[in-house]
Amino acid sequence: SGCSEGWAAEVAGCRAAQSAVGLPSTSSAASRATKKPTTATVTVTQTATAPSEAEAEPEVEPESEAPAPEPERPAEPRPPLIVVRDGEPEGGVRELSFEKGGEVDFRVRSDAADEVHVHGYDETAALPAGKTVRIRFPASIDGRFEVELHGAHTQIARLEVTP
Repeated sequence: SGCSEGWAAEVAGCRAAQSAVGLPSTSSAASRATKKPTTATVTVTQTATAPSEAEAEPEVEPESEAPAPEPERPAEPRPPLIVVRDGEPEGGVRELSFEKGGEVDFRVRSDAADEVHVHGYDETAALPAGKTVRIRFPASIDGRFEVELHGAHTQIARLEVTP
């Protein structure tokens, strides 16, 4: 804080106090004009024992960078997609493997309308042309099962549910 220069005795005492703590003297306007301002974040805190808000001591904290953003959650993996063109699965018959007690989860898209049928579980799903259908059900039976386009009698996947 600066000293009042209007009172000679106070000024002399203030200068002596500044010198004792290593602060530069404020004896002239020229010395005040050459001072560079400092930057700090000031947070005023008040405890229950402080007499009043005006008398609360400010607590000076160094500037800090903005808080780090929360890490992004990885996107949930999309279930496997079986694409059928001209009645055949692209890349051949797909191998699908899931654990018993979990969930069977896959998608099918076809250029022609049909019905997806999962043997052993007797699960079926209508498959509109050009649309993707997601098939999900509990993996409650272990073994190997055929997944086919029911109308075309074409196998599109081999489902394995492991114990």
